Amino acid sequence: MTCDYEFGEFTFQSQPLCEGGSQAKIYTGKDLQTGKPVAVKVFNRIHNAAFRREIAAMKRLKGKGNICEAVGASISPYSSAIAMPIYDCDLFQYAFEDNNKLRVNEVRRVFKQICVGVFNMHSAGVAHMDLKPENILFKRESKSVAICDFGFSCITEDKQKKIRVPFTSCGTVEYQAPEVTKSYTLNPFPADIYSLGCILYVLLVGCFPAFREYDGELYIPSSMDLPRNSADFLLQTLAYDPAARPTIQQALEHPFLQDSQPLGAFARFWKRSFDKIKKI
Repeated sequence: MTCDYEFGEFTFQSQPLCEGGSQAKIYTGKDLQTGKPVAVKVFNRIHNAAFRREIAAMKRLKGKGNICEAVGASISPYSSAIAMPIYDCDLFQYAFEDNNKLRVNEVRRVFKQICVGVFNMHSAGVAHMDLKPENILFKRESKSVAICDFGFSCITEDKQKKIRVPFTSCGTVEYQAPEVTKSYTLNPFPADIYSLGCILYVLLVGCFPAFREYDGELYIPSSMDLPRNSADFLLQTLAYDPAARPTIQQALEHPFLQDSQPLGAFARFWKRSFDKIKKI
């Protein structure tokens, strides 16, 4: 049995819509002004800083493509909430839990949308700092994506300058750039590029990437049969040195994302290594 609660401009039910993350829970709700269903992300009091970061980023990104928009927000002494459109699922569920078989061309189309979303973020001075499939919302019919969950985001106008971040444990370790865990002072934009490389690797191969112990660079076994141009893209985006990674504009111009020719023997289903990859 559910119970409706009124929260500012919308109502939400006590039964969560999905698990949510470490900072908030997601509930089904309704916009009181339009009557349309919404997802309501409710932060408890100790995570109000995450709410402030998220709402600041979403205000900057309003109207940008491949970004989840806020349709309402409310603050109380005990909790804060953001209302957002409802999507069918996240990218992890679509790619790994719904028994879908993504061909390389579909991976490319979906991943390019993610990169466009990151381009829109970085152009607005927003670095996400927690990019992963679970934070990419998905509509099955249109196969469109929207980046969400800006609770760890950083906003800065200078994309070349290192900034002090208030955390070293932000994000999810499997998708996290190595410099994030080592310093409070870093450039957050190359960290997002690294996370993009991890996402593409997971979508193509079905497990997390492996790195060489002596220099931290990506290890690609000679026996691994990757799609054309993807190995070079992965080596660039997953470079250990942040300065060696491409900008998001350069990533979008890479041949892998421009290649639309038939992939022949490469157009195979990616491996489903459920024993190696788990939902974070």
